[in-house]
Amino acid sequence: MDKRILYIWLSKIKGIGPVITRNLIEFFKRIDFVYEATYDELIKVEGIGDKLAKIIVENKDLSKSKEIYYKCKRSKIKIITMECSNYPKQLKNFKNAPIILYVKGELKEFDSAVCIVGSRRCTEYSKNITVELTENLSKRNIPIISGMAKGMDGYSHTVALHNDNYTIAVVGTGVDICYPIEHLTLMNEIIKLFIIIFTLFKCYLRIWSSLIMFT
Repeated sequence: MDKRILYIWLSKIKGIGPVITRNLIEFFKRIDFVYEATYDELIKVEGIGDKLAKIIVENKDLSKSKEIYYKCKRSKIKIITMECSNYPKQLKNFKNAPIILYVKGELKEFDSAVCIVGSRRCTEYSKNITVELTENLSKRNIPIISGMAKGMDGYSHTVALHNDNYTIAVVGTGVDICYPIEHLTLMNEIIKLFIIIFTLFKCYLRIWSSLIMFT
């Protein structure tokens, strides 16, 4: 069985976040050992109390995790876990970074990047500044990270694409869902040339802050 199915399983258990997941992996060394762990073994892990140990032991059904896994395969969505060699090195330095990423497009290595985010209903002045800043950064081949929302997010991605610069969209919806729908063309262009990363909404701000050099 692909270990990514077990990572999906663990990520879906209520009460288990990135920090506790890392504690589990560090303690048991392997994700399959986490899955096979007994109550008595789990209770020894930092952050795992009686309640969480019982929840893990009582939630071993993998049907939903397998469903997500095979849906991703059909949709050509890459599942990248914290133990994958192409998991972003910047995220590895943060204990609360997400344990699993869903990716469409090409995930490249980079040393630094700039995150540009802002108002969905930005002023003309804000738009012009965003365009000018993104153009200048793109000339220096500095990757642009944003959230593919309306307004400043969309302008930054679009300008980066027009300048053949690497751009990453970090979204909290899903890489198979375009939001806003008006950005479907933009989304497809980003996927075709670069990358979109999906994570849980509560985690995507952590990804922004972990991947970037400046905002």
